[in-house]
Amino acid sequence: MDTRHKAWAAVSVLLLMALMPVWASADQAAQQGPNLLRNPGFEGGWHWQGDSYLGKVADEWTAWWVDEASGKEPSDPTFWRNQRPEYGLIGLEYYIPGQIHSGAQSLQYGKRYATHTAGVYQQVSGLNPGDKVRFTAWGSIYGKDSDPNKRPGGYMKIGIDPTGGVNVFSPNVIWSAPASPIFVNDQASNWHQFTVEAVAQGGTVTVFTFSTQEWPMNDALTSQWDDCSLVVIGQAEATATPPPPLPTSPPGPPPPPAATATPSPDGSIIHTVQPGDTLWSIAIQYAGGGKTAEQMLDQINKLNNYPSMIYSGQTLVIAVPEGGAPAAPAPTAASEGAPQPTAVEQQAASVQPAAPAQAGAPAATNSSTLCVSAYHDRNADGMRDPATEELLADAVFTLSNETGVVGSYTSDGVNEPYCFTQLVPGTYMVQLTKVPGYNTTTPEYWAVPLPDGATANVEFGHQRDPNAPAGPQTAVSAGTKTSSLDDLLAEAANEGEKQSSAKTNNLLSDLGDLAIGISGIFVLLLAGAVGVAFVASRRNS
Repeated sequence: MDTRHKAWAAVSVLLLMALMPVWASADQAAQQGPNLLRNPGFEGGWHWQGDSYLGKVADEWTAWWVDEASGKEPSDPTFWRNQRPEYGLIGLEYYIPGQIHSGAQSLQYGKRYATHTAGVYQQVSGLNPGDKVRFTAWGSIYGKDSDPNKRPGGYMKIGIDPTGGVNVFSPNVIWSAPASPIFVNDQASNWHQFTVEAVAQGGTVTVFTFSTQEWPMNDALTSQWDDCSLVVIGQAEATATPPPPLPTSPPGPPPPPAATATPSPDGSIIHTVQPGDTLWSIAIQYAGGGKTAEQMLDQINKLNNYPSMIYSGQTLVIAVPEGGAPAAPAPTAASEGAPQPTAVEQQAASVQPAAPAQAGAPAATNSSTLCVSAYHDRNADGMRDPATEELLADAVFTLSNETGVVGSYTSDGVNEPYCFTQLVPGTYMVQLTKVPGYNTTTPEYWAVPLPDGATANVEFGHQRDPNAPAGPQTAVSAGTKTSSLDDLLAEAANEGEKQSSAKTNNLLSDLGDLAIGISGIFVLLLAGAVGVAFVASRRNS
């Protein structure tokens, strides 16, 4: 190869190397895509949603909120908790410095001397199944109070429902890490950018904002959102492993101990209630001989006048001699000298059904209901005090009967108790998967008989596990205290590390852009070199 051809070959290689970053940048930009949200920065107009009391909701967005104050009197000591907020657009003509992140307006909602758990959502269509999307938004919480040391507490987060649903409490929603960008009184503004990613399951996804606080503020308590974005960042890998199916049945409780029947002088079978006993567990112990547990439970209820509560040491009539008269009802907790029931025993009594329907009653209407919740049992007494013991998120409840799993639910710490409705009458097992980082103070399963039309409520107590590794918890307040605030601060620290990583990535991106710019200059220099080489080759020829 002569000198001229060698020169052309070298120039060609250098040109290819210089153009590769440009092509890669163009491909990356194509993957990012445009912002798919409508009115993403809340710079547009507003509309009434429902009634004027709700205020001005930003166009293209829909408000959601939790209203715990509905039905309460203003004299109620918890009336301030989670009232329906008033929505509006805060503009440059009237706002507290720092309540706008950029542009001329931001979305704002809140109320004086009341907390709120609320936000907005928007459905976005036109996607392809498998599209990987990223939702970002800037948020802050502002409070003002005559007490300079008072802070509202709480946190914010954003989420994506990849199925396009509009229930903010759906287990389908994928949430960002929470953070607490709070500023009060005359402090400097505090904005935080939230980020979350998901894979579209169909042609529509829904994005949500979420904010909640711990304490009200006398003069103002508002949440602000600004500069939202939803972009397609690529396609999910085709080899993604689908989530495992629910088990056909939950792990059952350990077998009950063998019953020690005590015959009475008249031939009746008497059972002395032991700690942890429930009517259902007793019925299981004595089932057999042609009688199912359900039939035995019905017999025990009838022979003992349908006890509303049982307690340790109480005696229950299990059976009477054939043709004999039923024994007198067992003594109640109010009986003189009777021991008081423990909290766990009261919990057991709270899930016992009402008396079964009498003969000739109408057929079952599938209207039975079973409600579940998880709470922070601060005093470990097995009973929830709503004023001081808040609900917890991330508890998983699995409901099953003899046919298998009927349904499951993951708590969010706000919208409980959650009720499984339209249940066929029968006996159900509620199995708890406890909140990570907690131990339970109540049994992790309950067997609940549900006659037609009955409603049962089961609450599962939790206390922090002192041996659990430190990590984020997602408990959410529904009482006067926001649970896991220390953990949320830890999450904020973790989020800070993520932001640091993001800054590093941004730096790398900036360096990439700089390299692209340099490569463009290099291309021009190479073009000049090509011209010089061409002239030189002409002279040599």
